[in-house]
Amino acid sequence: MPTKVWRAPVLATAVALALLGAQAVYGAVRAEQVLPAGLAEVARERGWADIRVELNFPPEQFNTAFLAERGSLVGVRGTVVDLLGVTEAELREIAGLHWVRSIHERR
Repeated sequence: MPTKVWRAPVLATAVALALLGAQAVYGAVRAEQVLPAGLAEVARERGWADIRVELNFPPEQFNTAFLAERGSLVGVRGTVVDLLGVTEAELREIAGLHWVRSIHERR
């Protein structure tokens, strides 16, 4: 029967899509928890924001490279990474990461 042949690949695809959807929902919820009030609006109005990202651990090469692709990395001190010129979409993406503890506007 051809339906039994397709059952495993269809089920695996459905599980993969569900996991991707769950990851997107987690990122959106997490971003709202991590972002301080008004920071996303500042980024939207200006087109960018300068931010200070505190991680749950000292950043490794992957973390700094990932963040540098989303803004101009200007400094790393301990668990804190400073970025300039981060757009609202990039800000929300960064805030949704499980390894980000907090985000603040850099002044």
